Amino acid sequence: MVIQVSFQVSEVGEKNVRTNLIDADGRDLIPAINGRMTVSPPNPGMTESKVRLNMGFGNVEFQHYGTYSISVSIEGQEVASIPLRVAEPPRTTK
Repeated sequence: MVIQVSFQVSEVGEKNVRTNLIDADGRDLIPAINGRMTVSPPNPGMTESKVRLNMGFGNVEFQHYGTYSISVSIEGQEVASIPLRVAEPPRTTK
């Protein structure tokens, strides 16, 4: 998963990042992924910086078909909530 977040000049510096994979009942499917990122000053003539976050979720077992979501928070504020649907595979006909 890749998200891009924009930051103002006043937000330059180190930031705490937390990612949660959440089931339909609002419970974490896996332990939260915590990390840190650095927001650099914007390029000359620009008013904001952009940071891309790349995250992979390997070996996640979904117990049920249905709706899940990926929540990304920076400094405790949710900046993205991405819906994820786990669907039953199509049935094959013979």
